[in-house]
Amino acid sequence: MPARPAQTLHTPQKLQRELQDLQLVMRARNGDGEALDALMRRYAGFVRLKASSYFLAGGDAEDLIQEGLIGLYKAVRDFRAGKETSFRSFAELCVTRQIITAIKTATRFKHAPLNTYTRPSASSPLRSSRALSSRSVPAFRGSRPTRSSSISRASRTRRWQSASAATRRRSTTPSSA
Repeated sequence: MPARPAQTLHTPQKLQRELQDLQLVMRARNGDGEALDALMRRYAGFVRLKASSYFLAGGDAEDLIQEGLIGLYKAVRDFRAGKETSFRSFAELCVTRQIITAIKTATRFKHAPLNTYTRPSASSPLRSSRALSSRSVPAFRGSRPTRSSSISRASRTRRWQSASAATRRRSTTPSSA
């Protein structure tokens, strides 16, 4: 049996709806706020349905709906009537992509805090006597190192010299057995 080309059957209601959508999109592009509101109201249930099938960790269901509405706005902005697709199909694609992009962005660690400094423990190799050799930087007292701009160069040099002198004294002192 030969393959038939894919044909969609357009009912008069579907054709009328597509024409109304196209008119609303063109009016909204020309700055008609009422046309944009009508499109947003018409597709609000559609956006809710699309958003309900996704989950945003640390977010609310309303956040995904908002992202879907942003996708719908972009669909109104970017729709081209000359292409062989209906506005509804294009809007579905834009809404879905916007929601997925929001989820991917929210789960990335790009915006994680950079100041997750943890102080090494006493048994850590960074605190051993070998780590405090004459070439190493002395360990700071306190919960975290102070800013280098607030410590003068002379003060840093004195700290380094005192730490390396203490290391030398420990290594040359005879151990009591």
